Amino acid sequence: MRARPWIAAALTLGLIGPLEAQSATFTFSFSNVTGEVDGTVEGIFELPDGDGNNLAATSFLITSYPSALGYGDAPIDALLRDNENEFRVVGGEIRRAEFASLLTPSSSPFQLDTRNAIGGTFMALFGDNIPTSGVLDSVNTPTLTFAAVEAVPLPPGLALLLTGLGTLAFRSCRRRKPI
Repeated sequence: MRARPWIAAALTLGLIGPLEAQSATFTFSFSNVTGEVDGTVEGIFELPDGDGNNLAATSFLITSYPSALGYGDAPIDALLRDNENEFRVVGGEIRRAEFASLLTPSSSPFQLDTRNAIGGTFMALFGDNIPTSGVLDSVNTPTLTFAAVEAVPLPPGLALLLTGLGTLAFRSCRRRKPI
């Protein structure tokens, strides 16, 4: 089968767009309103696509929280024991979030819920099962916010390097003789 060096060159030069959906990264933050521990909980998560329904996070880290919660050093990987993981994104904005996880093997629930239907948004004390024991957002006036993280553009030198590598690949394919 004959190699198609023009495909490698086109990909390298950016003439052919991405072959799969682009992931989207978001930050979240919420503050205590009615719980027993004052402070703010923050984190970052990644979704497999920038728009859609029923998207499940592929990465979810809680990066900052009050030390009074007792979890030790950040970050905490909340995907280890998630039991609800569904997001709706429209135009790059989170419109619905339903994420719930146990932060320890048998307790310490964490939940983001924009519907405010089942307890709202909270992070319980380490080893506790009661949402009000930790940082609890208000159901009536929620503080939960999301922000999209903008993609970092490639430095110009990297684009030049990729162009050079594509040219070398193209030239090496042209030199080969069929067997």
